[in-house]
Amino acid sequence: MNLIERSVKKLEECSHGTGLETGTIALKIAQDQPRCQFPKGIFLEAEYGGETGHIITDTPLEAKTRLSFLFGAPLKKPEQRAAACAILNAFTRFLCLNRKNHACDQENQKKCFSELKLEIAGKKVFFVGEFPPLKCMPGIEIVQEPDNADLIIVGGNGITTENYLEIIDEWEERKKLLFIGPSTSGIAALEKKDHWCPYGW
Repeated sequence: MNLIERSVKKLEECSHGTGLETGTIALKIAQDQPRCQFPKGIFLEAEYGGETGHIITDTPLEAKTRLSFLFGAPLKKPEQRAAACAILNAFTRFLCLNRKNHACDQENQKKCFSELKLEIAGKKVFFVGEFPPLKCMPGIEIVQEPDNADLIIVGGNGITTENYLEIIDEWEERKKLLFIGPSTSGIAALEKKDHWCPYGW
C-alpha cells in the first residue's frame, strides 16, 4: 500500500459511520487561483461541503463523484491519484485536520523562500517533482539519486507518479522527507509528515 492509498484508508476510517462519505465532490481545473511558488503544473481543485483543496499536477482529472467512490478504488493511473490527493486536501480541511490548503500571497512567498533557504542550506537534496525555483536556490546541492540525499522534498506534481511513489515507500523510513506546499497538505496531515507551508492558510 503506497502513501496515497494509506492516506485514503485513514480518511475512510475518519468518515466511517458519519454519512459524510455520501457527499458529492466536484473536481475541476481552476484558473487564476493563488499558486504556491514551488511546483510546476496545472491547478486541480476539489470542493467538498463548501471547503476546497487542490493539487498542482501534470495529470488533472475533472469529474463529479462521491467520497465513498474513492474508498477501495485501485488508483492505478496518475490522473486518479491526482484526483485522490485533491480530494484528501479538501476533505481533511472539512474535518479541520488540515489548515494549509491555500497558497500564500506574493509578499509571504518571499519570506517563505528565504526561510526555506535557511532550513535546507548545506544539504544534498533529491526532488520528488518539478520545482523550478528550487533549482536556482543557492546553498543546496541537487542530487539525482535518493540514496545520496540528506533531504527528499516531496511535491504534488511528483507524488502521483508510480516511480516517485516507489521512491517514497523505499526511503521514507531512512531519509528525512519534507512535504511542500498546499498540494501535499492532506497527506502530510494524515500521515504526520513534516510539511513546509509556513504562510499557507
